[in-house]
Amino acid sequence: MNYIALINQFWQLRREVTFSSTEADLYFYLLDISNGRNWKNPFQQSNLLICATIGVSEKPLITARNRLKQHGLIDFTPGVKRSPSTYKLLLLENLQPNRGECDSKSGSESGSECDNLSGENPPDINKHKQNEEEGTAAADPPPASVLDADSFPSPEPAPAKPARSPKKPKANADEVAALPLPHPGEAFASCWATFRAGPKQAKKPLSAFALMLAKLGKYPEAFAVEMLEAAIQGDWSGVENDGTARKYLDWQTQQVNAPAPAAAAPSYNTAALFARKAPTSVAA
Repeated sequence: MNYIALINQFWQLRREVTFSSTEADLYFYLLDISNGRNWKNPFQQSNLLICATIGVSEKPLITARNRLKQHGLIDFTPGVKRSPSTYKLLLLENLQPNRGECDSKSGSESGSECDNLSGENPPDINKHKQNEEEGTAAADPPPASVLDADSFPSPEPAPAKPARSPKKPKANADEVAALPLPHPGEAFASCWATFRAGPKQAKKPLSAFALMLAKLGKYPEAFAVEMLEAAIQGDWSGVENDGTARKYLDWQTQQVNAPAPAAAAPSYNTAALFARKAPTSVAA
């Protein structure tokens, strides 16, 4: 019994029996698990792990392993409670050496196929395993595994990361001061000067300051001043945030409901109003 014999028997049986893709996946998966465990046979494997690896639910898995057992490729014992199921790889009778020939031989020759009819580790696989561990090449190279990397399409190369655009140089104070302001008032100019001098504005490019001025220009001057004051007090890096739109609506409502300023009373010179004019003398 060896690895290539297990593979050959599957394809030989495949000419007579139609296996589903799930059944084929399960069989070669079990071969790979046994191979990875130094040809331990029988071995345990949980249904959950098998389902996750070959991409099926538990019901198709149970159907697939029942069919593989029915056709003599594997044997298994279902797990009890939370213990994993036990699987055993089998070699079909028509591919095994004649038992009579084995019985007629004097003694049991180490490494012969007759020693491995019980499902123990195949000697030729173990021989190659030992040669690989000792760093020596085997006389006969081991058969290629159907699960080698060559059996699968090469993975597509990862898309190249887009090149980062170079950082814009930070603006100097003179360039920022030269930008035209959207509002003429002294209060706005003072708040803007304080804001742009903050530590969070030190590394920004000139385009960032121009954009913030454009945003401030969309609002009335009085509200723009309030925006700058809030940004200065909150140590913001910008003049707008998620609550700006709501605050602007509240501000507009306050302006509509605010009482109109009382008109200033006219001033009169009461002394002049009530002063008597001296009678003019009429010349005789």
